[in-house]
Amino acid sequence: METHEAGCACGSVRYKFTGKPYTSYACHCTKCQARTGSAFGMSMHVQASSLEITQGKPIDVGKKSGGPVLQICEKCRTLLFLKASPEITCIFPGCFDDKSWFAPVANVWVRSAQPWVFIDPNLKNYDKQPESWIELYDLS
Repeated sequence: METHEAGCACGSVRYKFTGKPYTSYACHCTKCQARTGSAFGMSMHVQASSLEITQGKPIDVGKKSGGPVLQICEKCRTLLFLKASPEITCIFPGCFDDKSWFAPVANVWVRSAQPWVFIDPNLKNYDKQPESWIELYDLS
């Protein structure tokens, strides 16, 4: 199994991801644009047990009763994880040391995409988001 190392911008939090992601996609919603300060956000769903924190400890922010938990670096505020469920963690793949190995399989919230962003017609593209994220999963 492949292992990929990642971390926050300041280097305080480091982690390893071992295995294969369920999916990776670009989200063009206005919240992701604001969150990243860019035209879109990248998200990758992985099995929670495939992650190992090797240095530091992310902190929880925006925790709502029963909802997803966002985890960031306390020092530099880099977005690291969104704990979607006990089994699934959404990681932000821009944190990987080597960013060349992953590619999105879809674009979501395309109706909010900036007009200068190229939307690859060969990917799955959704005006909003899929009815179920499982539609984007590769479970092979």
